[in-house]
Amino acid sequence: MTDAFSYRAGLAGRVVVELWVTHTGHQPWTLEGAELRNTQGTRLHVLRVWPSHPISPGDRRQLVVEAKATKAQSRGTFLLELREAGGAGPVTVRGVTFP
Repeated sequence: MTDAFSYRAGLAGRVVVELWVTHTGHQPWTLEGAELRNTQGTRLHVLRVWPSHPISPGDRRQLVVEAKATKAQSRGTFLLELREAGGAGPVTVRGVTFP
């Protein structure tokens, strides 16, 4: 991961995590799903993730996770787990917070 940003769309009741990653593996990697949970284990409802197409080795790409959350629900620190298509182990990003 080279860059990470988090956003809140207050009126829409949504939060977004944007990650810029460089794929260092040897096989294409496809983002299939994600989970955002706080330190108490409460999960936010993930609405969508993208891109849905494979990321080739060596490529630098934007990954985006959008979740439904009120301002109160999105307070605190979150853990983001990105799941790969095919069931390989998740990629974990710790310390996600929203403005």
